[in-house]
Amino acid sequence: MIYVLLLFLFLPSAAMPDQTEQITLHAIVAFDNHSELKSSVQKDVSLMSSLLRELQKATGIRTTIQTMSGKKLSTTSLRAHLQSLTKEQPDILLFYYSGHGLQSQSTPWPSLYFSPHKESYPAEKICSLFEERDPRLAILLFDCCNTTYLPSSLLQPKQASTTFSIAGPGLCSLFLKTRGTIVATGAQPGSPSYAGQQGSLFTLALLEAFQRLAPDTAASWDQLLEQTALFCTPYQRPFSLIRVS
Repeated sequence: MIYVLLLFLFLPSAAMPDQTEQITLHAIVAFDNHSELKSSVQKDVSLMSSLLRELQKATGIRTTIQTMSGKKLSTTSLRAHLQSLTKEQPDILLFYYSGHGLQSQSTPWPSLYFSPHKESYPAEKICSLFEERDPRLAILLFDCCNTTYLPSSLLQPKQASTTFSIAGPGLCSLFLKTRGTIVATGAQPGSPSYAGQQGSLFTLALLEAFQRLAPDTAASWDQLLEQTALFCTPYQRPFSLIRVS
């Protein structure tokens, strides 16, 4: 199916600060489009792609996007790509996953389930590999269930906007002025994460939070994930870890 390297090189405009010229971001967008969640997952990927385009326009960050899906998304291919990343390059590493997930016995983070191969890959291992690469900012987002079983189908319990205009100084605060690690998943251990035709609730909530905080020059990841959790209430409870300076 899909395993495409999309390269977007956007030169900062004259109005952009000089410090953004050398800032690079590598995004890995992985999604399981071989399950009954296919339509929801594809909507999630479209929404995240929109966010990354808005981020480039607002900050001048140079961005590469690696998409991995279908039969090309496996534990072997994912591990190989993660291990190919160079230490401290790029400046910002972002990992996003949408699909099925399973609860891990040893950590609060789920294992990502790849339907075509009927295999799973612990999110904890991705976190560890990102930590080894030591980027200035690491962002890991897992939109999947965190249960011991695979729900056959989950319907999104509330309506949400699917049209976003995310631009403003808040993006500079979140991505250019922050160093550290942000890890967030759509559901706490033992809990499902809801999905529907508009996309998954966690991803929709995250995009809504970005939109609301974009005008805020002092926007923080704590605020962003608090807003995300509020939007998900009472249907599901996201879980996150923030270590930033």
